[in-house]
Amino acid sequence: MFSELNLFIVFILLITLPILNWFLLKARDGNSSIDPELLKTHTQTVEEQKLEKKDLTPAERLEHSQVISMMIGILGLAFIIYHFATSGFDLNINIVNFIFLFLGILLHKTPRKFLNSVSDAVKNAGGIIIQFPFYAGLWE
Repeated sequence: MFSELNLFIVFILLITLPILNWFLLKARDGNSSIDPELLKTHTQTVEEQKLEKKDLTPAERLEHSQVISMMIGILGLAFIIYHFATSGFDLNINIVNFIFLFLGILLHKTPRKFLNSVSDAVKNAGGIIIQFPFYAGLWE
């Protein structure tokens, strides 16, 4: 892990990645600010959100409920604490996925926001999600 070759690679990455990111951030016209028009599509005013909540069905209210996400997230975190208390620091792929799942649920605050984020992410990672079980099955 700490061989000369690995340390050399880490050193090179620590030097080159910030420089590469700096070049990527520079816009062609020299302005690196975010276009305000892009932000308008993702933000809503508080009044628009209140108007939408009046027209929600009971199922949609559950989808936008923070209580549901908090209950599920807290139960998941309780199991994670229980797992580490009974098994020690047994960190395997299943518990890592479990941790990320329940932290994602907690941090997104509502089930609808979490599902929207997952569907946006899966658009770009669909091939990986499809291939992963096949690769895992080869080693079993």
